[in-house]
Amino acid sequence: MRLCKLLVLLIGVASMCFQVGIAAPQGRIYLDMTNLGKAWDEYTTNPNKDTALKLYELLPPGKGPQEVELQVDVRDNIFSKLNILESQIYSGERNALKVAFRLFGIADGEMKKALVKIIGYLLRFDTRLFLEELLIHETLVPDLGQLVCSFQLSSPDDKIQQELERNIRLKSLGYIEDKELKDIKKKCIKILKELKIQ
Repeated sequence: MRLCKLLVLLIGVASMCFQVGIAAPQGRIYLDMTNLGKAWDEYTTNPNKDTALKLYELLPPGKGPQEVELQVDVRDNIFSKLNILESQIYSGERNALKVAFRLFGIADGEMKKALVKIIGYLLRFDTRLFLEELLIHETLVPDLGQLVCSFQLSSPDDKIQQELERNIRLKSLGYIEDKELKDIKKKCIKILKELKIQ
């Protein structure tokens, strides 16, 4: 009887480890590819807060010295359909934004650039949501300066457009007065004010 209970306990622990991923002795995190791939397909077929939450729970909760082992086809599939996640984020769906932040944990260079643009653009029109989730997920962001200053301009070298975009973001941040967001707001304002328009 005790042996049976012990086996059930061990199976349960192993299952929890593999749900998000486990750190291997070599410093790598192995994700459950099957469930992650299925959860992404389910989300892109039926994007809503519940499918987003399921996906969020399967992604690594933080970044560290470990290297995430992810099949290329799974990453490519996620990258190819980021526009679905993007539209959900811009509609104000919080869990979609949570997913975007956690995707930094498995993203390669190209996906990181796309995520920075998607999340950064939210700052100008849904500033409170941006700050609330940034406060929780800041450790996942590869470069906060790039995120805050990720201007999506038709002419990236146009100084007037850059200055206008910076002012829009500073003005949006100025409207937020929540005490719990004060420090992260200050950090974003400092980055924008110190940005050198070239």
